[in-house]
Amino acid sequence: MLETTDRPTAPVPIAAGAMVPRRLLIAEPETPWPALAEDWRKYGAQVSVLIQRAAEPEPAFVRRLCAAIASAQLEGQPFEGAALVMADDTGAHVQAARERTLQLLAQSLLRAARPIALQVHCPSGASAAFWRSLERVQRAIAREFRDGAQFIVCAPRAA
Repeated sequence: MLETTDRPTAPVPIAAGAMVPRRLLIAEPETPWPALAEDWRKYGAQVSVLIQRAAEPEPAFVRRLCAAIASAQLEGQPFEGAALVMADDTGAHVQAARERTLQLLAQSLLRAARPIALQVHCPSGASAAFWRSLERVQRAIAREFRDGAQFIVCAPRAA
């Protein structure tokens, strides 16, 4: 079972002279992503933000996501971590699109063949199928990187 928290986990402060970690923050429209970006920046991370445009079709958003990850890898500065911040919409179509985006994100980051940190900020009404999807992604990350990989799910507390 996945462990969840209602608070994002802050990165460890960067030692002087160390490489600056690069993070990718992917956000759906109307989500509170700026606070997470500021937390990462406070700890010295270089943050790139990719926001899905309102009414942007999933294939177009996925192309932009893939292009951002590929570009960073080609530049020799791959992302060491990412966060997906989701809105409260929990419709079946939306959740299916999120599952595909999350799977693609994890696969793309894992291709870099190095440990990653992946945070998922979920809506409170996520379906059981969505939670099972998160568990599959978590197992894939654990298989690929037994040491060093992190998969953190941040979910609102139940009322």
